Amino acid sequence: MQKRTALFRPVLCAAFALCAASALAAPDALRVYVSDPTGTPTNVRVAPAGAVAGTLAVGGDYLVTLAECKKGWCRASTIETVEGEPVKLQGASGARWLHSSVLAFSTRNYGGQKLTLREKPQEKAAPVHSFTDERELRPLDVRAGWVQVQTLDKKHRGWLQTEWVCGNPVTTCP
Repeated sequence: MQKRTALFRPVLCAAFALCAASALAAPDALRVYVSDPTGTPTNVRVAPAGAVAGTLAVGGDYLVTLAECKKGWCRASTIETVEGEPVKLQGASGARWLHSSVLAFSTRNYGGQKLTLREKPQEKAAPVHSFTDERELRPLDVRAGWVQVQTLDKKHRGWLQTEWVCGNPVTTCP
């Protein structure tokens, strides 16, 4: 499920800023990674369901900062390698959109903390699902400290506080 390995940890965490940036870059921005289950290059589009602006190689580890998500599509403000190198797409200019089905993040409940998905992005909203194991989740929407998520098996959907997000596929986050 997860690509994290001790081999990459020293390289990535030596640059603490990269690990620390894995959660939020701006109030509604969220750091995630590409987790494309199709086994084909990941399309980056100029608009939701629009023309393909470029592709990301199969098996690459890419970090994506999301500016917004709507109707299953997320607009990336940045796409970079885990080494922090910006990804340049041939002929791409303007907005970069990825379908939420190819994006993911892991939860940071490394000590077995109970995380609860909620009906609304509010701490007192009704719980819809709880778990204590680390999970990989797909982002659907982002709002002021909360991310709407769906489990990979699509059985559960709800809102999670962004403090529990680790948007790096090869290491744990502080």
